[in-house]
Amino acid sequence: MMTSDETCIAAPFQPGDTLAYLDAVARSFPDLARTTAWAGSAFDAQPRLVWAQSRAGAWAAGSEFSFALKSRDGHAFLGVCGLGRIDWTHRCGNLSFWTATGQTRRGVATCGARAVISFGFTQLGLARIEILTAVDNIATCRVAEKLGATKEGVLAARLMISGKRRDAALYAMTAPPA
Repeated sequence: MMTSDETCIAAPFQPGDTLAYLDAVARSFPDLARTTAWAGSAFDAQPRLVWAQSRAGAWAAGSEFSFALKSRDGHAFLGVCGLGRIDWTHRCGNLSFWTATGQTRRGVATCGARAVISFGFTQLGLARIEILTAVDNIATCRVAEKLGATKEGVLAARLMISGKRRDAALYAMTAPPA
């Protein structure tokens, strides 16, 4: 499955995306460390490599669905978007995304998120998709709002980012009626 619009292409993460992904994470690390729990406080390529190498298995297991976000010509790696923390009993999943430094404020995250949300509702049959982000991650909050997600509340001390407890905003959207 590959989807695109005028901004980007969202395609399932492939082994051939690994080097571009590692480069984008390394270049974007200062920004990622401020806003994401997975980045940690110091860049280490090994866990990122392990993550990249685990994408096909996670997809096959139905536990995570990761998409590489690329330029329309397919040459520039722009970021990652995906669905994880899938709860098949309740048909819910967590949407995550990040855009490489230098590619922000161009609609890339919104483009990728729209494609992955559509995949989640139509291909996976999810009924609910959530976005959990630090309340001060203004860019992610804006993307959630552009996507039409409803802010359901603030969860006190919900996230650990760079060794600090942070309040989190919870946004959600539900599948359109059949």
